[in-house]
Amino acid sequence: MGKSKKDSYLRNNLATVQKRAQKLKEKREVLDFFRKSDREIIELLIKSPQDTRIAVLVAQKILLYKVSKPPLILEAEFLEQDFVQVLNENGFKKKAIDQLFKEGVASFPIDLSDEFEVYGYAGKRIIWVGYKRQLEELPPGSIYSHVAVLVGDHSNSKLVMIITGQILQRAEKKGPIADKEPIGQGIHLIDDYWIVVSGMKAIAIHKKSLERKELIAPIFGDKKVRMSSKEWVDLEKINPIFAENSLKEVFAELNELVSIWEWSDKSQISYMTAAVMLLIFQQALDWRPLIYISGAQGTGKSMFSEFIYSLLSGFCEVVDKTTSHAVKQTFGHDSKPGFLDEFEHYTTEKEQRDVLNLLKTACRGGHAISGKIFGGKPRRYHLRHMFFLASISFPKCMETDQAIKDRILTFPLIKRADKFISMPRK
Repeated sequence: MGKSKKDSYLRNNLATVQKRAQKLKEKREVLDFFRKSDREIIELLIKSPQDTRIAVLVAQKILLYKVSKPPLILEAEFLEQDFVQVLNENGFKKKAIDQLFKEGVASFPIDLSDEFEVYGYAGKRIIWVGYKRQLEELPPGSIYSHVAVLVGDHSNSKLVMIITGQILQRAEKKGPIADKEPIGQGIHLIDDYWIVVSGMKAIAIHKKSLERKELIAPIFGDKKVRMSSKEWVDLEKINPIFAENSLKEVFAELNELVSIWEWSDKSQISYMTAAVMLLIFQQALDWRPLIYISGAQGTGKSMFSEFIYSLLSGFCEVVDKTTSHAVKQTFGHDSKPGFLDEFEHYTTEKEQRDVLNLLKTACRGGHAISGKIFGGKPRRYHLRHMFFLASISFPKCMETDQAIKDRILTFPLIKRADKFISMPRK
């Protein structure tokens, strides 16, 4: 290292050390001040009533009493009476005294917001905080009331005020964050990690090293993680390291189960098996077809939806007649597989087309807009799903809309010779 670089390095480090030393000195002075008796600090204030540094420290000690438990809360009342009396006698009005308390809150020496993980602020100055493994969004103008609800202490207004002020300060230091597509329940491929979200827990598995880590905070990178009260898989049982032939064994076993149904084209059975295996990883696919099962009554279409639901431990939404808006709300925040059964129940071709046009978005992956959220912004629903559909016959719009037709893989079913299909029990 050259002499000029070395000198610059030493100067920068010396400046850092000096700043830290100054902060430690200030913190020690504050603690020494708080150790004094209430009578002693009032006497200091009487001697120097115009010294705002002393006045703010007295205000902070009052605040410290107020966020403590009885009998210290009672001490706050007596100290505050003396504090206000001394300042009034020296010409301080209520507005000036209130300002001293505000300054005391802003520089309160004890972090009472340590239960909150503050990530920064998104658009419209909405602050993102983690609290009890949930991501909370605190909108400007009502942060105080939101914090009061979270900490469950409406009676202690000073405590809530200090916590709110400290959250605001920490958010300013963190700065703006990108409010990108959220990570919902299910399995997601984000950069180099497989993210698995189940209930209130989430893990990240590196796609190459297979290193596994638990996500403590409800956020990954610049994406929020949407937790849920319902767990769909036990994350403790997920082992990212498999034997070499395990996938082949799973495929063979699943292929045998899928073969129970009477597919009109036997060569399609392996493709259906592959589609079922990929369902849980649908978010990571570059492109997703729409899997369309057709067949007369009694061919087992609805039973196939029950089979998938059971196979995925209930992490699948099976819906009958629905609307495009309902599809957005049901699937727009998770990577939960979807099965739209009895598609023939739509009374008009327009209803079918509206839903299929929305599902086209999911094939390549994109977002749909519906309604508004805080601040008047449109609500965005993200769809990266490989939907299964079933009906007695294919919709008419498949013949007239080439864009829809190009995205659909058809799997016709016929009735079995024994006229009976039983649910697989493996």
